[in-house]
Amino acid sequence: MAEGEDSPYENWGLAEKMELEKQEWRKPPQKAVLSLPGSSLGKAIMLLYVLLALTFVLLMTLTIVSLCRASSVQEALEGAQMRSEEGQAVAWQNLSKVQHTLEKKLSGELQVIHSQLLNEEKDLVGPLQQQLKDLKEQQSRNSELLTAVLEDTKKLSEILCTSCPGGWRQFLKTCYFFSGDTKPWLGAKEFCDSYNAHLAVVETEQEDKFLATHILEQREFWLGLSDIHSEGDWHWVNGRPLTFSLWKKGEPNNVGAQGEDCATIYSSGYWNDISCTSSIFWICERSC
Repeated sequence: MAEGEDSPYENWGLAEKMELEKQEWRKPPQKAVLSLPGSSLGKAIMLLYVLLALTFVLLMTLTIVSLCRASSVQEALEGAQMRSEEGQAVAWQNLSKVQHTLEKKLSGELQVIHSQLLNEEKDLVGPLQQQLKDLKEQQSRNSELLTAVLEDTKKLSEILCTSCPGGWRQFLKTCYFFSGDTKPWLGAKEFCDSYNAHLAVVETEQEDKFLATHILEQREFWLGLSDIHSEGDWHWVNGRPLTFSLWKKGEPNNVGAQGEDCATIYSSGYWNDISCTSSIFWICERSC
């Protein structure tokens, strides 16, 4: 074998060595086992507990700080809200004052304008207004006088009579019924008879005024007065003679082919004679 060439045995040993190294590399690495002495393990556990305690203290400290900051923020928000509400209240008060001032100013201006208009109208309608005022005052006095008279009459009648039927009106010791529909004179007379009454008999001016105050305008009511049996000889249905009368001017005149033999009363209190067959309202009268 020449010098410098490797022998077969040396080459085989080198190849086997390289194969063994490859197999060693292919083996999985074994886990390292930590082995510490007993005293070192106890110190490590204590260190871990200390770290955990410090971590807990740190977390608690951060939590408390966060809560304090949140409380401070909430207090700041509440303070801001209160200041906002106070600002709104002040703004409303100022607005109300401004509105009140404007209303007073506008009211004053309107009063001035109204006064000016009144002064201008006074020269034109002053006399007419005065006449109207006088008429209203006179009407008011008459109304008050009539009301007082009727009130006194009512009080007196309440003392003297308390047994009028329902729907009947009382005057002194007499009850009166004012109809709501119409009938001829004989039909109205029969209606009153059915209630143990008779058509109204008017004997005094005071009674006539009482009847007139309960008659609506444009209406006419039968009285219990006629001259059916003898023309011009007027008698009441209760047989009493005619001692008091309040005929309208020019009445009774007995006009028409059939004549006018039955008496009526208007809201003015004046009387009239018309045909007994006419259909009008009527007044019944009966004692308490």
